[in-house]
Amino acid sequence: NVIAITDTDCLVLDREAFNQLLGPLKDVMDENLSFRVLSSIPLLSRLSAPEVKKLQKALKEETFEAGATIIKQNDTGSKFYLIKEGTAVVSKTVDGVDEIIKVTELGQGDYFGEGALLREDPRAANVVAESDELVCLTLDRKAFEKLLGPLQAIMKRELDNRTDQLENVVK
Repeated sequence: NVIAITDTDCLVLDREAFNQLLGPLKDVMDENLSFRVLSSIPLLSRLSAPEVKKLQKALKEETFEAGATIIKQNDTGSKFYLIKEGTAVVSKTVDGVDEIIKVTELGQGDYFGEGALLREDPRAANVVAESDELVCLTLDRKAFEKLLGPLQAIMKRELDNRTDQLENVVK
Protein backbone atom coordinates (compact mmCIF):
# COMPACT_ATOMS: atom_id res chain seq x y z
CA ASN A 1 0.00 0.00 0.00
CA VAL A 2 0.98 3.59 -0.56
CA ILE A 3 -0.11 6.34 1.83
CA ALA A 4 0.14 9.97 0.77
CA ILE A 5 1.28 12.35 3.48
CA THR A 6 0.51 15.47 1.40
CA ASP A 7 -2.00 16.36 -1.30
CA THR A 8 -1.17 14.23 -4.34
CA ASP A 9 -2.28 13.93 -7.94
CA CYS A 10 -2.31 10.33 -9.17
CA LEU A 11 -2.36 9.06 -12.69
CA VAL A 12 -4.18 5.80 -13.19
CA LEU A 13 -3.96 3.23 -15.99
CA ASP A 14 -6.36 0.37 -16.40
CA ARG A 15 -4.96 -3.07 -17.29
CA GLU A 16 -5.64 -2.72 -21.03
CA ALA A 17 -3.88 0.66 -21.31
CA PHE A 18 -0.99 -0.60 -19.20
CA ASN A 19 -0.52 -3.66 -21.44
CA GLN A 20 -0.76 -1.55 -24.61
CA LEU A 21 1.94 0.79 -23.35
CA LEU A 22 4.14 -1.86 -21.81
CA GLY A 23 3.90 -4.37 -24.68
CA PRO A 24 6.47 -2.57 -26.89
CA LEU A 25 8.66 -1.92 -23.84
CA LYS A 26 8.68 -5.65 -23.07
CA ASP A 27 9.80 -6.38 -26.65
CA VAL A 28 12.64 -3.87 -26.31
CA MET A 29 13.67 -5.40 -22.97
CA ASP A 30 13.65 -8.91 -24.49
CA GLU A 31 15.73 -7.70 -27.44
CA ASN A 32 18.27 -6.04 -25.14
CA LEU A 33 18.52 -9.18 -23.00
CA SER A 34 19.03 -11.31 -26.10
CA PHE A 35 21.74 -8.91 -27.30
CA ARG A 36 23.54 -9.13 -23.92
CA VAL A 37 23.32 -12.93 -23.93
CA LEU A 38 24.76 -13.14 -27.46
CA SER A 39 27.51 -10.64 -26.61
CA SER A 40 28.48 -12.64 -23.53
CA ILE A 41 29.21 -15.83 -25.52
CA PRO A 42 33.00 -16.04 -25.88
CA LEU A 43 32.85 -17.08 -29.54
CA LEU A 44 30.65 -14.11 -30.45
CA SER A 45 32.54 -11.58 -28.34
CA ARG A 46 34.76 -10.79 -31.35
CA LEU A 47 31.79 -9.50 -33.33
CA SER A 48 31.05 -5.78 -33.35
CA ALA A 49 27.77 -4.52 -31.89
CA PRO A 50 26.25 -4.02 -35.37
CA GLU A 51 27.29 -7.57 -36.35
CA VAL A 52 25.67 -8.97 -33.17
CA LYS A 53 22.48 -7.03 -33.99
CA LYS A 54 22.43 -8.53 -37.52
CA LEU A 55 23.00 -11.98 -36.06
CA GLN A 56 20.23 -11.44 -33.52
CA LYS A 57 17.74 -10.57 -36.28
CA ALA A 58 18.71 -13.61 -38.36
CA LEU A 59 18.45 -16.17 -35.55
CA LYS A 60 15.31 -18.27 -35.42
CA GLU A 61 14.13 -19.80 -32.15
CA GLU A 62 13.37 -23.54 -32.02
CA THR A 63 12.12 -25.44 -28.98
CA PHE A 64 12.68 -29.15 -28.31
CA GLU A 65 11.17 -31.41 -25.65
CA ALA A 66 13.29 -33.73 -23.52
CA GLY A 67 14.46 -36.73 -25.53
CA ALA A 68 14.08 -35.04 -28.91
CA THR A 69 16.93 -35.75 -31.34
CA ILE A 70 18.20 -32.47 -32.74
CA ILE A 71 21.15 -33.83 -34.69
CA LYS A 72 21.70 -37.43 -35.74
CA GLN A 73 25.20 -38.71 -36.39
CA ASN A 74 26.08 -39.09 -40.11
CA ASP A 75 23.14 -36.97 -41.29
CA THR A 76 23.74 -34.05 -43.63
CA GLY A 77 23.60 -30.77 -41.75
CA SER A 78 22.10 -27.47 -42.76
CA LYS A 79 21.78 -25.59 -39.45
CA PHE A 80 23.93 -24.11 -36.71
CA TYR A 81 22.49 -24.23 -33.17
CA LEU A 82 23.13 -21.96 -30.20
CA ILE A 83 21.59 -22.97 -26.87
CA LYS A 84 19.50 -20.20 -25.31
CA GLU A 85 17.96 -22.25 -22.47
CA GLY A 86 18.20 -25.83 -21.28
CA THR A 87 20.65 -28.67 -21.72
CA ALA A 88 21.49 -31.25 -24.37
CA VAL A 89 23.63 -34.39 -24.44
CA VAL A 90 26.20 -35.09 -27.15
CA SER A 91 26.78 -38.78 -27.87
CA LYS A 92 28.56 -40.81 -30.48
CA THR A 93 27.68 -44.17 -31.96
CA VAL A 94 30.77 -46.38 -32.25
CA ASP A 95 31.20 -47.93 -35.70
CA GLY A 96 30.67 -51.68 -35.72
CA VAL A 97 29.47 -51.70 -32.10
CA ASP A 98 25.88 -51.33 -31.01
CA GLU A 99 26.80 -48.82 -28.29
CA ILE A 100 26.26 -45.10 -27.81
CA ILE A 101 28.86 -43.23 -25.76
CA LYS A 102 28.06 -39.96 -24.00
CA VAL A 103 30.65 -37.35 -24.98
CA THR A 104 29.57 -34.22 -23.15
CA GLU A 105 26.68 -32.08 -21.99
CA LEU A 106 25.86 -28.67 -23.47
CA GLY A 107 24.07 -25.75 -21.83
CA GLN A 108 23.24 -22.07 -22.25
CA GLY A 109 25.71 -20.32 -24.55
CA ASP A 110 27.10 -23.54 -26.03
CA TYR A 111 26.77 -24.17 -29.75
CA PHE A 112 26.82 -27.15 -32.09
CA GLY A 113 26.27 -28.10 -35.70
CA GLU A 114 29.05 -25.94 -37.08
CA GLY A 115 31.11 -28.87 -38.41
CA ALA A 116 28.63 -29.76 -41.12
CA LEU A 117 28.54 -26.11 -42.21
CA LEU A 118 32.27 -25.33 -41.98
CA ARG A 119 33.56 -28.53 -43.60
CA GLU A 120 30.44 -29.91 -45.21
CA ASP A 121 31.08 -33.11 -43.26
CA PRO A 122 28.22 -35.33 -42.13
CA ARG A 123 27.13 -34.77 -38.53
CA ALA A 124 29.88 -36.09 -36.25
CA ALA A 125 27.67 -36.92 -33.26
CA ASN A 126 24.14 -37.12 -31.93
CA VAL A 127 22.66 -34.22 -29.96
CA VAL A 128 19.57 -34.92 -27.86
CA ALA A 129 17.56 -32.51 -25.69
CA GLU A 130 18.03 -33.39 -22.02
CA SER A 131 16.12 -30.71 -20.10
CA ASP A 132 12.31 -30.59 -20.12
CA GLU A 133 12.60 -27.83 -22.69
CA LEU A 134 15.60 -26.93 -24.82
CA VAL A 135 15.46 -23.57 -26.60
CA CYS A 136 17.94 -23.09 -29.44
CA LEU A 137 18.67 -20.17 -31.69
CA THR A 138 19.40 -21.42 -35.20
CA LEU A 139 20.98 -20.18 -38.40
CA ASP A 140 20.69 -21.85 -41.78
CA ARG A 141 23.81 -22.38 -43.92
CA LYS A 142 23.46 -19.17 -45.94
CA ALA A 143 23.02 -16.91 -42.89
CA PHE A 144 25.77 -18.79 -41.04
CA GLU A 145 28.30 -18.16 -43.81
CA LYS A 146 27.27 -14.54 -44.26
CA LEU A 147 27.03 -13.48 -40.61
CA LEU A 148 29.67 -15.65 -38.95
CA GLY A 149 32.26 -15.36 -41.71
CA PRO A 150 34.67 -13.37 -39.49
CA LEU A 151 34.60 -16.17 -36.90
CA GLN A 152 35.09 -19.15 -39.18
CA ALA A 153 38.84 -19.54 -38.47
CA ILE A 154 38.15 -19.60 -34.72
CA MET A 155 35.26 -22.01 -35.20
CA LYS A 156 37.42 -24.35 -37.30
CA ARG A 157 40.05 -24.43 -34.53
CA GLU A 158 37.35 -25.17 -31.93
CA LEU A 159 35.90 -27.80 -34.24
CA ASP A 160 39.31 -29.51 -34.48
CA ASN A 161 39.42 -29.63 -30.66
CA ARG A 162 35.92 -31.11 -30.52
CA THR A 163 36.81 -33.69 -33.18
CA ASP A 164 39.83 -34.75 -31.14
CA GLN A 165 37.61 -35.00 -28.05
CA LEU A 166 35.11 -37.19 -29.91
CA GLU A 167 37.87 -39.47 -31.22
CA ASN A 168 39.42 -39.84 -27.74
CA VAL A 169 36.07 -40.84 -26.22
CA VAL A 170 35.53 -43.55 -28.82
CA LYS A 171 39.04 -45.06 -28.40
